[in-house]
Amino acid sequence: MFIKNVSKEICSGLSELLFPSICVVCNDLLIGPESGLCAICKHNMPYSPWHFNDQNPIVKALWGRSIITAGFHLLSYRKGSIASRVLHSIKYENQTILAENLGRNIGLRLKNSAILDNLDGVVAVPMHPKKLKFRGYNQAAVIGEGIADVIGKPLLKDLLVQSRHTQTQTLKGRVGRIENTGDKYQWNVNFSSTSLQHILLVDDVMTTGSTLQAAEYAIRRVYEAENLQVSIATLAYVF
Repeated sequence: MFIKNVSKEICSGLSELLFPSICVVCNDLLIGPESGLCAICKHNMPYSPWHFNDQNPIVKALWGRSIITAGFHLLSYRKGSIASRVLHSIKYENQTILAENLGRNIGLRLKNSAILDNLDGVVAVPMHPKKLKFRGYNQAAVIGEGIADVIGKPLLKDLLVQSRHTQTQTLKGRVGRIENTGDKYQWNVNFSSTSLQHILLVDDVMTTGSTLQAAEYAIRRVYEAENLQVSIATLAYVF
């Protein structure tokens, strides 16, 4: 056992020496428990001043399109900002530990909110199986895991499915995003619970809101009564 532990430590040390961990924003070497972000970049991130309530910009952007109880975004996203680099690394560079840690950060900020008193669980915006197989992970689900762990609520992994594969949203405008999402999400017929009161819908970023609108609509098609509460939390909101 001793030899095995020593071997693991040697391998870990060699790996760190050959492939050192660096900050996804400034490329400085990370020290100790830092994961993905150095302490300076983490401190300098554009954290949102908005609280988790019905006046959050996310909720206002969806007025007249979706029925949202409350909204929250951790970061204010602008092109070329620290937030944009963080989002890119999470989405395309396998920074799953960073995604989960930021999800936990969101969870800490929501934890004591009375709005979540009747929350049943966290629902991540799903990814089509083809894209999931190619990328290896759904960043929204990883963020959702971090949130769910902190607030003590389950991650309802199978509630929604993406039934239609769509093109990337990155270069699309508002109209293109709405047309691209449409009815691509569906309620999973194999999901057993039928007594939901309030769910927290999670995604990595909100731009026009078309993706979250489509996901909320898929839920409403099953839970037609307006007394089902849907709140939203994203890692970033694009201003």
